[in-house]
Amino acid sequence: MRPKSDWLLGIHGDNAWGRSDDPSLLPDSWAASLSYSRTWAYADGLQGFLLNNGGKEVPPSQAQPGDIIFYDQDGPRDGVQHGEAHHAAVITSVTPDGDIKYTQHNADYKNVSLDGHLPSFVESKGAQRIRIVRPMPNWY
Repeated sequence: MRPKSDWLLGIHGDNAWGRSDDPSLLPDSWAASLSYSRTWAYADGLQGFLLNNGGKEVPPSQAQPGDIIFYDQDGPRDGVQHGEAHHAAVITSVTPDGDIKYTQHNADYKNVSLDGHLPSFVESKGAQRIRIVRPMPNWY
């Protein structure tokens, strides 16, 4: 997807997605937090951005590579509000029998089975609502 910027605030606008090409222009202490949009860095921001900019939620039976899996908190957990998307991963394949495989940078999972990993994820993070969103950028 191409970045989307606010005409006045660049990547820091409420409806922007992307990161700065040159974070070295900022002081070191600011570079990490100011070199990208909130929608670039936070799962909840990305989910809302995609759904408000052409994306659509699809059922697992229609998942395809490139769709994004969001984990919405569906049970109690300290520091995460009910309904908040707190994690995202990219679908990398769907097997003929419907097993959804995904890749993520946290814990360096590559082509992990959603059904196979979900029970341990729920055990460590609490109840989850899985949402699959198909990015369909409408700004270019």
